[in-house]
Amino acid sequence: MKSKSIGFIGGERITKIFLQALANKQIELSSVQVCDTNSEVLNTLKKQFPKIQMTDSCELLKTLGETFEVEESKLEASAMVSAMLPTHFWFQWEAMQKLGVQMGLFQKINP
Repeated sequence: MKSKSIGFIGGERITKIFLQALANKQIELSSVQVCDTNSEVLNTLKKQFPKIQMTDSCELLKTLGETFEVEESKLEASAMVSAMLPTHFWFQWEAMQKLGVQMGLFQKINP
């Protein structure tokens, strides 16, 4: 049987929502890892969910390149710009491409 585990980067609101939902459904996981640079956040979370494993060192992220921390109050704006904006831009790009073809530009076709 496979063991199930989950990890969270950041121990604030979204992590609490997920952990509470798992607890409400009585879902047992072999490992729950939470990484946050704020030890106070981790300690508060550990009091509410004693089985979690915590770390204040997100070394894995550092292997991916430069990382930065976003204040909780600015988290949604950051997510919108970094993750959602490119999604919305795709539709504009597609419309511009179609318009270019209509105006006589060739659409590149890969073999």
